[in-house]
Amino acid sequence: MVKAADFTITSGTSTLRVSPGAKASYGLTITPLLGFKGSVTLTVTGVPSNSSSAFSPNPVTVTYPKASKSTLTVTTTTTTPAGTYTLTITGTSGSLTHSITVTLIVT
Repeated sequence: MVKAADFTITSGTSTLRVSPGAKASYGLTITPLLGFKGSVTLTVTGVPSNSSSAFSPNPVTVTYPKASKSTLTVTTTTTTPAGTYTLTITGTSGSLTHSITVTLIVT
């Protein structure tokens, strides 16, 4: 149970399938709880080799009670290995850290 100012991260899409050379975009929502106000910095791990990732915007400014949005775009190349990848997206603000996972399938 949340008892202090905090935030949550959710993704509108849990799994995306792309061909090598294509982009995958995950829409993220950062929701403030109990008066949270601050800057949330986003990072991602698990991106396949020969690929790049970027968040827009990053960091995300969040002010209670309004949720804020960011988009994670993973850009693959024609040499990105086929496979199923679990991406861990982490949001950090001061001592607060929350993570979610999404899946990228390269076929």
